[in-house]
Amino acid sequence: MSKRIVWAALLLALAVGAGAADEVDFDRVSATDTSTTTTFPEARSSVEIYNRGPDEIYFRLFTSEGTAAAATTSHRMLPSGADISFTHNPRTESGLGYLYVTIVCDTGETATVEVTSK
Repeated sequence: MSKRIVWAALLLALAVGAGAADEVDFDRVSATDTSTTTTFPEARSSVEIYNRGPDEIYFRLFTSEGTAAAATTSHRMLPSGADISFTHNPRTESGLGYLYVTIVCDTGETATVEVTSK
């Protein structure tokens, strides 16, 4: 129930057209066994990754000072139906925020992944 409320609030914010400083960016990624990179329009202070697919995904998250590189099955795993959130901490992380996320599935697997950032 609480996930539905969060998603409804995010979609409402998109529909209302929040100001640039409060803009929520939503991307739907079709993950396969070839790494995919999502680039945010500007550095983001928070990112949520939600795996809607039937298979687990593997991902990497990069700050604005990093360079996007392919995700592999040796990177962080997110099971089917799970989500994870990150909040950029400028005291412990480089850059102005998160700028890239790379996502991949294992060989022959697929997943639909929703990436929300603000």
